[in-house]
Amino acid sequence: MNDCSRNKEDHEASRDTRDAEDQGQRPVFYKCGGKEQDEENHRRDDGSVLRICVVTQRGRKPENATALLWMHGGGYALGLPEQCVMFADRLVPDTNTVMILPDYRKSYEAPYPAALDDCYLTLLWTVLNAKRLGIRTDQIFAGGESAGGGLAAALCM
Repeated sequence: MNDCSRNKEDHEASRDTRDAEDQGQRPVFYKCGGKEQDEENHRRDDGSVLRICVVTQRGRKPENATALLWMHGGGYALGLPEQCVMFADRLVPDTNTVMILPDYRKSYEAPYPAALDDCYLTLLWTVLNAKRLGIRTDQIFAGGESAGGGLAAALCM
């Protein structure tokens, strides 16, 4: 099973083994749920909670970093931010980048434009928390795969 097909529980269960093997070479979801981790949560206007995952290079606090707001795929109905660890593996380790991944609402939970609203809320959250996250507000990029790419394009319009 590759990293991209893991669900949240599989990702959490395998992380300790992978951490020992990699010895700091891979990024880690350091703010992404799990028992020993903290979550970044932001309240929506309706009172519900938007979960936001933040990925950085292990062992280094970001400073003056570029932010990449990355939306996962899944046809607007499936998926979790944790499925994007494969992209984080390629984008984060060799760059001064902080990857921000919203756990946006799926189409069966709330109709359009709920997912896009969540992505926009994550963008605003990123700007408001830039100093604490060690990122530059003039270097925030949006991207994603599949449905996430569609959300990124809509977010940038």
